[in-house]
This record gives sequence, structure tokens and C-alpha cells, in this order.
Amino acid sequence: MIKLLLKCLVSARLIPTLLLLACGLPAQSGETNGDAPIKQFHELTALVASKAGAKIAFGGATELTALPWLKEKGYKSVINLRAENERPGHIEQMRHQAGLNELHYTHLPFDPAVANNVAETFIQQVRTQSNHPLYIHCNSATRAAALWLIFRVLEDGLDFDDARREVEGIAGRPDAAITFAKNYLDKLE
Repeated sequence: MIKLLLKCLVSARLIPTLLLLACGLPAQSGETNGDAPIKQFHELTALVASKAGAKIAFGGATELTALPWLKEKGYKSVINLRAENERPGHIEQMRHQAGLNELHYTHLPFDPAVANNVAETFIQQVRTQSNHPLYIHCNSATRAAALWLIFRVLEDGLDFDDARREVEGIAGRPDAAITFAKNYLDKLE
């Protein structure tokens, strides 16, 4: 009987979710890349008790052709964390394509080396329920993951280590994301 139960759990891919619940982490499922036309795409669904809602996704470099795909997947908003100088002209093209696909588009340039209020603005954008489901991107999903870690700790009350584990699967360079978030949160104490 136990073997049959385990076989069912494995075939339904429920063991990771059960382990997360047993460890006190929020239940979520994730899709990394798959059929996504987005570099470093990672989708979190079934977030438990998150002010971000039940579905949010992150990605790296995002082409114009990804916006119709995001719309088809049910996303309502896009936050672009890339600076204009990373790919001149692309932001206006993205804004236009987002409009054609009826997606709310926010450009929130984020340079971790420059002190500014990006984290506060990011938190406000993620808090806004009309933006959900929400897709957030930069070049490698590292900046997106750093801001997500900050959101999870400050807004959802998640323990730093639990939030850190969550972003390790999102960021292209997890150490950079974690270091930025830790330094930011340490300054708030």
C-alpha cells in the first residue's frame, strides 16, 4: 500500500511540494524554461500567503516575441528592470509591443551599484493586485531575483534563508542577487 502511494506521489510530482510544506516553506510549483521563449524563465505558481498573488514569473533577456506568449499564459503586466543603455531602443519597442498585447508595462531601471528607491517602487508594483499575474525581467533574472527576495522578506514575512532558497532557482547569478538583497535588508535594521 505504501509503495503504491509513493509511486502515485512520484508520478504526480507531489513529493517536492510535500517536502516544502513539511519544512514550513510556502508551497509552489515552478516551471523553468520549458516552452518559454524567454532566457532564464521561471514561473512560481500556487504561492501560499504571498501578497504577490498566486502566480508570478521571472526571466532574463526578453524578446518582443515573448509578449504575445506571456499574454497567452495569462500574464497582465511586465516589469522591465533593464537600463536603456543595455539595449538601446528596446524599451520603447517593448512598451509598444506590450500595448499591442494589452499588457501593462513598467520600466523600472535597476542598477545595483546605484543607491535609489527601486526596491520600494518594485514592492509597490508587486503589491498592486491589478498587475497580476506579473512577469519581471532583467538580463539574467538576477536583479529580478534580488528584488523578489527583498519583497518576500519584507512583505510576506518569509525568513531570509527560505527566501534565499527560493531565488536560487530564479537568478542567473544567485550569489549576486542574495548579496544585494542581504546588504539592502541589513541597512534597514
